[in-house]
Amino acid sequence: MELVVEFRVLRPLLVSEGGRPPALGGHRQRVVLGVVLAHASEVVSTERLIDEVWGEEPPDTARKSLQVYVSRLRKILGDGVIASHDHPVRRRRP
Repeated sequence: MELVVEFRVLRPLLVSEGGRPPALGGHRQRVVLGVVLAHASEVVSTERLIDEVWGEEPPDTARKSLQVYVSRLRKILGDGVIASHDHPVRRRRP
């Protein structure tokens, strides 16, 4: 039986999995999920997520923390709910 995950994003963020809400973690992890849901048909860059979560002065650990938040959300919500896309690094011409 396939489990259905339902999202309600008009304040407060609610997620229902099989009729019960999963534990989504802390505030920053919920912000990550909210941004991803708000842009569900788009690729959201790492930089955009860092800006949304920490603002103009992210900590040095922001990138690693973001990876942890996404990993935890994937474990909570199951495979295929949040996908990652690798983008080639564009080098500036000299």
